[in-house]
Amino acid sequence: MVCPHCGSEAGSQSFCPSCSRLVNSPLLGMHRELAASRGKTYGAEAIAAAAATRARDLAAARSPRAPAPGTGASAATDTADRGAVSEAMRKALDRRERKSKRKGDEGDGGASSAALRARHSTASHTIDDTSAPPPPLPQTKPVAVDPTLERFPRPVSVTVLALLNGLAAVVLLGLAGSLWDGEQLRPVARETLPAYVAGVVGVFHALAALGLWTMQPFGRAFQKLLAFGWLFLVPFGTVYALVVFAFFGSTGMTLLFSGRAPRSMKAAEIEAARKTLKLAPVMAIVLFVLAILPALAMASFASSMLPTLIDMAISARESLGGSTAAEVPPPVADPDAQAVADVDAVMQAQAAYASLGGGLYDRLECVVTPAACLGTADPRTVAVLLDGRFTQPERNGYLFRLVLGRRPEVRPDGASATGVDAYAYVATSVAGGRLAVCGDSTGALVRLDPDVAASLKTAKCPSPEE
Repeated sequence: MVCPHCGSEAGSQSFCPSCSRLVNSPLLGMHRELAASRGKTYGAEAIAAAAATRARDLAAARSPRAPAPGTGASAATDTADRGAVSEAMRKALDRRERKSKRKGDEGDGGASSAALRARHSTASHTIDDTSAPPPPLPQTKPVAVDPTLERFPRPVSVTVLALLNGLAAVVLLGLAGSLWDGEQLRPVARETLPAYVAGVVGVFHALAALGLWTMQPFGRAFQKLLAFGWLFLVPFGTVYALVVFAFFGSTGMTLLFSGRAPRSMKAAEIEAARKTLKLAPVMAIVLFVLAILPALAMASFASSMLPTLIDMAISARESLGGSTAAEVPPPVADPDAQAVADVDAVMQAQAAYASLGGGLYDRLECVVTPAACLGTADPRTVAVLLDGRFTQPERNGYLFRLVLGRRPEVRPDGASATGVDAYAYVATSVAGGRLAVCGDSTGALVRLDPDVAASLKTAKCPSPEE
């Protein structure tokens, strides 16, 4: 007897020795009758048909496929890969069919095998179809900022302010140098407050220019500090200061000067910095106009007030008995003769100075260095008419005093701002008991009583009879 489940020879036994199933049972007879009514085979016939189908499918799967012409080494590699996949699928089919035989569930096993064969065929066609385009890659959102960007570019407005601060630093430091040791105002205002103020403000402008150009946080701080000084210059300086405070206090400028890389910022911070960069060209024009107007006003004010400041400084030094020269006069054998010689030297120097300064006389500081008060337009003003020791009030036991006349209302061209129409130069003995010497703008050189010389208030020497 043949087993209806696996097709093996069972003999006269009730159970198949191969699959251990019941060879002839009432339930099996019912399955045969149902299959016969539906026109299907059951038992050994069905097993033989399924085996033939499986053998045909395995033969078709194992047949080698020739590579496409012209594909070269890559086609051979693809064929080998597809062969490996097909071999794995065939092994899976064999395992599934063997399992179906053991269980004896012919209907379910056949359906599962058919499904596996269909999937195997689809996979084989998919692998063999090399002309199909690859699946699209997943789309990602673009990043907000280039991840390699280390820092934001310098805005145009910051560049303009850096250049303006650099120009102001050059002008102020140059003015401070001339006030200390230069040719223009030395030694009249060398020790005055404007020299120190110009130097300190010039250094602040230099630091602001450096910080703005390199986009460092201290540049923003110095720019706001300098803008505070413009608040009191109404109206242009006040408007300029308020605009600078608002611009450099914004979130975008704070981020630009923070030193942080854009890749470390949040999306909102990057957007604020970009808005500031977009607004930079307009702010450059506004800040340039607002900075130039108060700068011109301040320059005009300083040029008009500088002579007054110099006069105030000189008056303060004279009232304190100060001196603009540090030279110590050498001792002389005859102090009386030296006093007369000094008075005569001052008279000659004053006459030479008047020929350069429009006929006006001046202070001893200007006579010692004419370029300090007359400028350097005339090359003759660079000459030194007197030694620096003549600016000391006491020398060789004599006290020297210069009495200046009045300043004319209408000054000739080339005259000093402190020029006068007359002078008297008096030398009085400190120890007393000697005659005083006086020389004036008229050319007179006379000897006077020490009491008369000490009380002289006019810019003219009295006659000996007086």
